[in-house]
Amino acid sequence: MLTSNRLSVLLCLVLCAASAPLPASAQQAAPVERFLLEGRLAEGAAAMQAAVEANTNDDLAQFSLGVVQFLQAIEGLGQDQYRYGLLAGRARAIPFMRLPIGANEDPAEISYLKARRILQNLIDRLATADETPAAVKPSGIKLSLKVTQLRLDLNGDGTATGEETIGDIIQAIQTRGQPRGNDELPAMTVTFDDADVIWLRGYCRILSAMAQVVLAYDWRDQFERTAHLFYPKVDSPYEFLEAEGTGAFMSFGAQNILDLIA
Repeated sequence: MLTSNRLSVLLCLVLCAASAPLPASAQQAAPVERFLLEGRLAEGAAAMQAAVEANTNDDLAQFSLGVVQFLQAIEGLGQDQYRYGLLAGRARAIPFMRLPIGANEDPAEISYLKARRILQNLIDRLATADETPAAVKPSGIKLSLKVTQLRLDLNGDGTATGEETIGDIIQAIQTRGQPRGNDELPAMTVTFDDADVIWLRGYCRILSAMAQVVLAYDWRDQFERTAHLFYPKVDSPYEFLEAEGTGAFMSFGAQNILDLIA
């Protein structure tokens, strides 16, 4: 199970051993950074893809494309969960359900097969993010990014707000959604190099493996009996369970504590 700190690493690629903050005099914005700072991941991916097609030896563009695709995998997971109204405040301890997405006032109904599709979507996106950097050759690349200021559009509304920065996402995960006070993450510029190409691919495979393990099981019965704890609208024969409501124990009602344990 991923800890909060490990998911923080996963989201922003900050803490990998081969990377280090750059001195101000050495910092130089990467071509892809302007897209990431504005949360325009699709445009950033398209720009890097065009750069790679124009010069197949552009290892920096190739690695940048892989980084964007990795972030798109995380962003896509958030958007998939938002679509079904994941009650994020209740799910902070569960892998793949802890991204701090906002409330969806009009969520779609989720089913067992749709829940499996969320994980398969993540696996497919991670496979793309893993394959892209495979073409990068050791060439002394340096990719500098203001990692805590990068933005993800977690709710899929087309706008990545100031509350959807990597820094804010990390803080929300670490504090389990509680007020942070003045304990803000400082702006941080990190440079990534050849070693991080391997690191990125490894993390893609770790996450993908976790999701594949879940999909290897048939958990329809468990889903239909407990999904109401996390989603507002569930396709389940046990509709009466949706009346559980909220309670004092991690926002769960005490009468369904056994469902929570399950």
